[in-house]
Amino acid sequence: MLEKKLLTLLENIIDPTCQKDILSAGLIKKLILEKGVAHYILEIQPQHKEIASSLETQIKTKLIQHSDIQSVKGITTLQSKPKTQTKEKITLPSVKKIIAVASGKGGVGKSTVAVNIACTLAEKGFKVGIIDLDIYGPSLHLLLGIDAKPALKNNKIVPIEKYGMHCISMGFMMDKDIPVIWRGPMVQSAVKQLFQDVLWPDLDFLIADLPPGTGDVQLTLAQSIPLTGAIIVTTPQDLALADAMKGLEMFKKMNVPILGLVENMSHFECPHCHESLDIFGKTSYLRSQVNVMGKIPLEIGINQSQKAGTPAVLQNSHIKNIFDTICTPLV
Repeated sequence: MLEKKLLTLLENIIDPTCQKDILSAGLIKKLILEKGVAHYILEIQPQHKEIASSLETQIKTKLIQHSDIQSVKGITTLQSKPKTQTKEKITLPSVKKIIAVASGKGGVGKSTVAVNIACTLAEKGFKVGIIDLDIYGPSLHLLLGIDAKPALKNNKIVPIEKYGMHCISMGFMMDKDIPVIWRGPMVQSAVKQLFQDVLWPDLDFLIADLPPGTGDVQLTLAQSIPLTGAIIVTTPQDLALADAMKGLEMFKKMNVPILGLVENMSHFECPHCHESLDIFGKTSYLRSQVNVMGKIPLEIGINQSQKAGTPAVLQNSHIKNIFDTICTPLV
């Protein structure tokens, strides 16, 4: 508590390089009082070291005025420059647009949305690829009914074609009953290999289905891959939206354009009376300040198409119309 009072003695000492007091400028890194001796650490930038002597004199003059201080001892350090890490950039010259589909938490139907976006674009005549980047819990093989391993050509993995899409996933290459127990660096390496070591054909769109959250895969992707933009998938609950906003902010900080939000399981339409019920509540997106691209209802047909390994847009005209709207701004 006494140290906090001592800090107030330094509030009127101005850093001439920024015209702020040295506390606001962050120059005082430590100030303690031991047996009548005030110890402080002053940190300044190397290019401003000529101001050190003046600031030291002012600090000592201010502190010695306090009745509990008999002497003042200080250390002045030069601020070390942060080490800059160069991130290896991955280029995919055969791909025009790379769109990430992400979510703040699991269980919101992100992979289902990603698959149906990719399929909708393929149905419109575009050349489309989809890559499942959920290393720990891949699901693309289940959603598309793929039970085969990709071939190799010139030491490159050849994507498996299904429903007009070029598909790749760790689920194609690993034993489905054995869990993946990898640390972060291994996951980052696997993500890069799924891009670099795959023989991607010329594509108009590559849809990247990310794992939920804001972890290693998301950071690796945002830092290493030239993303066209990101789509965030959420459900109406406030908890899901709160996590979705965290993912949204992460992409913003990584300078990845946010294309919009997709609300999955938005409402339930009764097949008998056709009444629309907001089972999970109704959320206002005003505070998110992001475009809502589409709202997908909770329908048994979507679940049935997933079990059949077929995108819902190929079997349900209502769902197809919704995804047509979602995909309109992408083209």
